[in-house]
Amino acid sequence: MSAVLDASALLSVLLGERGEDIVVPVLRGSAMSAVNISECCARAPERGAAAAAVLKAIERFEIDVVPFDMTQAVRAAELREDARRLGISLGDRACLVVAEQRRVRLFTADERLSRVSIGIEILLIR
Repeated sequence: MSAVLDASALLSVLLGERGEDIVVPVLRGSAMSAVNISECCARAPERGAAAAAVLKAIERFEIDVVPFDMTQAVRAAELREDARRLGISLGDRACLVVAEQRRVRLFTADERLSRVSIGIEILLIR
């Protein structure tokens, strides 16, 4: 596993959006926080895709769904100052923490995440 995806990265693939060409090569075997899976399932129908398509993609591409545990919850809380300053959500912090724990790149379409400095590479897909 060489990447963590946030909701925007997976949705770019499912919806054929700009940036999918950057995500597809790292999709198989990547990881996502369960919090971000929830975001995908909520947003997919708003954007014309079924929530079931999210679950099928997770299975098809063998995406590692990382449960949101106590350690991650505490670390996400520690990022609260960045969250307030940059306007990032709990879901954003969840994917940041998974990437930090695993010491891998985070793929996102959210430019605000690139301004969080926690010692990981954050790759903007568009």
